[in-house]
Amino acid sequence: MKNSAIEFTNVSYQYSGTDEPVLKNVNLKIPKNSFYVIAGPIGSGKTTLLMLARGFHKEYGGDFNGQIKILGEDTKGYDISHLGNKVGIIFQNPALQLHQLRVIDEVMSAPIYQGLPYDQCKRRAEKIIKQILGEEFYYKSPDELSSGQQQKVALASCLAMKCKILLLDEPFSFLDTKATQEVMKILLKLKKRGLTIVIATHGIEDIARYADRMAVVDNKTIALEGLPRDILYDDRFENILTTNLSIKIAKTLIQNGKLKEKVVDWKELISKIKLKRIEYNENIEKLGKAYLKINNLTYHYPETKNGISDVSFSVNKREIFGIVGHNGSGKSTLAKTLIGLVKPQDGSISLAGNSITKMGTHERARKIGYVTQDPVDMLFESSVLEECAYGPKCFEYKDPERKAKEILKKMNLLKYENVHPDSLSGGQKRLLSISDILVNEPEILILDEPEFGLDPKNRKMVSDVVKKLKRKGKSVVIITQDLEVALFLCDRIGFMSRGKMVRIGRPKDIFLDYKFLHEIGLSSLPIFGILDKINQKDLLSEDAFIKAINENII
Repeated sequence: MKNSAIEFTNVSYQYSGTDEPVLKNVNLKIPKNSFYVIAGPIGSGKTTLLMLARGFHKEYGGDFNGQIKILGEDTKGYDISHLGNKVGIIFQNPALQLHQLRVIDEVMSAPIYQGLPYDQCKRRAEKIIKQILGEEFYYKSPDELSSGQQQKVALASCLAMKCKILLLDEPFSFLDTKATQEVMKILLKLKKRGLTIVIATHGIEDIARYADRMAVVDNKTIALEGLPRDILYDDRFENILTTNLSIKIAKTLIQNGKLKEKVVDWKELISKIKLKRIEYNENIEKLGKAYLKINNLTYHYPETKNGISDVSFSVNKREIFGIVGHNGSGKSTLAKTLIGLVKPQDGSISLAGNSITKMGTHERARKIGYVTQDPVDMLFESSVLEECAYGPKCFEYKDPERKAKEILKKMNLLKYENVHPDSLSGGQKRLLSISDILVNEPEILILDEPEFGLDPKNRKMVSDVVKKLKRKGKSVVIITQDLEVALFLCDRIGFMSRGKMVRIGRPKDIFLDYKFLHEIGLSSLPIFGILDKINQKDLLSEDAFIKAINENII
């Protein structure tokens, strides 16, 4: 096909040391100058498709069969350096591809490897960094940047190569709403300039309106392919991946004759419906007394002086407390301070009325479980079962392997018990890192962006686990970029900005304070327009939300 940017023909691939292929008989044509989305459950092979298109299977080894053409040329005849002139890739974890000491050096390195003159490489890098990050990032170290900022550096590095095809693996996982919108604008500009954009993602709603076509990977091959508007309403898509809340509402309204057209996101849905004022009450279990108290907590990194300043808040028994804020606002630093990975320079932390400020991490870990932003930071054993059983063994719990198997079964990971964690997909590693902490049965669980790498089905599973912990009397702190998750899951949220906790309250109260959102630079989501019509006292469940909208359409 002359108009194809990438063409897979009967492609199968099996990684070295594994028993089964991850992809089998894949046939797919991605048009030139298209915005193409590849979706699918965790472990379905989305990342592998991108890796094959970039030619990395030649480095990884494994068993490859079939044919891949890039801009009409068979990749078998070229090495990865030649393919790099045509295809750029951003990995799911951008930190893995950043290796220079300064941002300017990182972005310059790609064209330098292409053999371009130094001055030309520097001018090109400066221009791109200024557009995507800002001049103040030229001489910063990638290591001191937030994950979202690192993702922008990786994108800048790809753009510096002036490739024709850009492959992005979960590009919005680490980005807040504002940063996601900024990256989307950049990608759309690149498409207008003639680039082909291919995104493997679970965040369908962020990009469905912009996608020209979409493929769904399942059971090792392409299960669905076509226009996003058609695929999102296909019953097979619901079975494979689970649709977003906006699509669920739209399907309900269409079935009941209250909506005529298919919509792909909240913005389109809200433009098509009108709601009456909705009075809503739901009986929610009352929160317990304050259990975790943080007073005037301060920590600044010695190299950059970034960190947190004078942070005070409390988390109640039987509460799900959300922490939201822009990339680099101090959310992860706060979590590391609570668990004891960094020692506060001022302030105090108490648990159940007892100070734990000077308590060691080992002792603190019995009470507070922490799932880091990047699951790779937590995995070090040689099998999934050994990994999950490590904590109970350290704490000398009875029958640690039995406890580990029980948790792995709940998280749909037991079938991988003898597999090395490195062989898991990014989403499966995330589930394993959560399992590592759940198995220890902490009183408080801190989850740093648990949505990273998870498809909608597994996000729901994690949300259900969190709700069960709350019903058992546990407290959960969730750091998240997903404001929709915070809206339906959290009892309260704390918003962080520039290292400070600037506001605490119910999600609805904060999200509908448009003046506050504007002041702190948070973009208002379309769903907030519907939320404004609902007068409710307690936490609103998704099912109740769908029902309320269906029953109150004008």
